[in-house]
Parts: sequence; C-alpha cells; structure tokens
Amino acid sequence: MLLLYTGHSSTRIGTEPIPDYICPYCSSSGTLELQIFSRHAHVYMLPLLAYAKIGMAHCNRCHNNFTLSENDTEIYSQYLKIKGKFWPKLWQFSGVFIIAFFACLLVFSSGVNDKQTQAFATDPQAGDVYYIKLENKRYTTFKILVIRAATMDVAFNNYEVDNSSGLDGYGSNKGIDKDENYKEVTRVPRNYIRDLDEAGNILEIKRYGKPSLPL
Repeated sequence: MLLLYTGHSSTRIGTEPIPDYICPYCSSSGTLELQIFSRHAHVYMLPLLAYAKIGMAHCNRCHNNFTLSENDTEIYSQYLKIKGKFWPKLWQFSGVFIIAFFACLLVFSSGVNDKQTQAFATDPQAGDVYYIKLENKRYTTFKILVIRAATMDVAFNNYEVDNSSGLDGYGSNKGIDKDENYKEVTRVPRNYIRDLDEAGNILEIKRYGKPSLPL
C-alpha cells in the first residue's frame, strides 16, 4: 500500500517594526517587530501549495516570540494592514507547477497520439495493430495481415479485457497484445476501420514499421 507523507510547514516572508508596542516579556519599547509567515502543504518534502498567512511578534532584545490575538486590538490591526504587502514564495507552489507541467504534457501527448491515430486510420498498413473498444464495453486488439482493394484479412485477439490498460500492459509484458494471441484470420470490408474510427472505438494504432504485403 502506498503511503503519502503529508504535512505543512511555514516560511517567513516579511517583517515590519512595531516601535510603539511594549514587549510583554522584557518590557522593552521599540524592540518588537511583526513577522509574517506563509504556510504551505507538502507531500514528503515537496512543497505543494501555499494556503495561509500567519503573524507573530518577535522581540529583538529578549528574542521571545508571541502569537497574535484578536484581543490585542492595536497590534492585531497592524498585522492585518501589513500582511497584504508580503506574498508567498514561488517555491511554495512547486508541487502545483509540477502537476501543471505534467498535465500540459499529458494533454499535448494525447493530442499528438490522436493525430497519429487519425493518420494511421486513413492509411492502414499490413502489420498495424489496433486497440479497440467493443460494444460490450470491453477491449481487445486486432492485427492487419493483408490489405486488398475492398477487403482486408485481420487477426482478432483471442482475448478481451475489462480495462484498456490490459491491452499492452504498459510494457510489462502482461498485456494481451502478443503474437501468440492472434490465431484466427477474418476477412472484413476495407471500410471496417473507417466505421470504427467514426464510432470513436479506436483507442490506439501501433505501427511497427512492417511493410505492406502485396495484394
């Protein structure tokens, strides 16, 4: 089971002196400053998203810190005025940037794959392997063996799967797209692929660079 170690951290994003306030610990005047912190969530050690600001008062003489309370009207109101001057650090959004990058990469790759599939579907070649969705909401594959003017000889996979990820197994050799699974040859009309494409049932077309067989 995958465990995600999550949590939150804070980093200081700004300071502002508050000279007219007396330190409650050492009674010094003019030694306090407001420190503004930005809190962010993280997964493992990767900052994910900044989500809040918090304030703390610090005495530069006795070096004590104390949290702000809404009951301390004067200092708390000053905190509310200045916290908008400071912004979270960009690195606190590292996780969001990474997720956005991979999301854009996925969309781009999907668009490239769709264009390639469309190009292959309009120009089928012997050796092409089609990953398709069936009417029963299951998935299988077939391989083009021979292309003629009006018909094609194809070999349908002997197996079907419930999930499209089971077609090629993502390179793990656990998918059903294996040479030994293509046994029986079926003759289909040449426009069979066009009909599959128009119905949106073609998931992917694998082209392994095999030459077309003679008609």
